[in-house]
Amino acid sequence: MEGSVHNLEFKIVGSEGQIMAVVQRKLSSSGVVLGEDVLCVTVEPHVDHIFVMALAAILGLIHHKM
Repeated sequence: MEGSVHNLEFKIVGSEGQIMAVVQRKLSSSGVVLGEDVLCVTVEPHVDHIFVMALAAILGLIHHKM
């Protein structure tokens, strides 16, 4: 994982450095953060999307962001 796990903005990278998923705050069209518990999750094909969502949810609960 790379990035800020505490702020729930991070990338999950594979063993060869390829980006497998990106979790970041969702922004409105004017660039305003929509909320601490509103995320944009992008998952590459053939990556377990349920695992990525569970990881983001668990980290959010640990850091009291959700």
